[in-house]
Amino acid sequence: MISLSDIYDASPRAFFRFARVSGLAEHREDVPREAWFAAKIAAAMAEDCGPCTQLVVTMAECEGVSPPTLRAILAGEQGALPPDAALGFRLLGLSLSATLREVTVCATRWCRDGAEKDSLLSRSPSRPRVSFPL
Repeated sequence: MISLSDIYDASPRAFFRFARVSGLAEHREDVPREAWFAAKIAAAMAEDCGPCTQLVVTMAECEGVSPPTLRAILAGEQGALPPDAALGFRLLGLSLSATLREVTVCATRWCRDGAEKDSLLSRSPSRPRVSFPL
């Protein structure tokens, strides 16, 4: 796995460009905390990175995501997730394996209003690959 220090050593210019993308990817605004962390944890698990998954789980704990929600996310038990967490988990899963149209259909079904849908859709498809596990 390449670390940020490896990127800096290879090219300080590339490092600072990546840092801007990472900062943008962390902008959460109106995305519910449980949806945000469900997507981040699902992304870490999809990358098969145990240390990354543990890091994101720890960040979620620090942000107040409940232990039962975290256990359900880690077990992939969507039926046991609160609605916001289920939304983030499902959208991330679709963005890894489906077309944008399928992600949009899912978001339209699950979201309460357009603002949440727009926020999640703008982040979900690129999130796991660009800023993982930030």
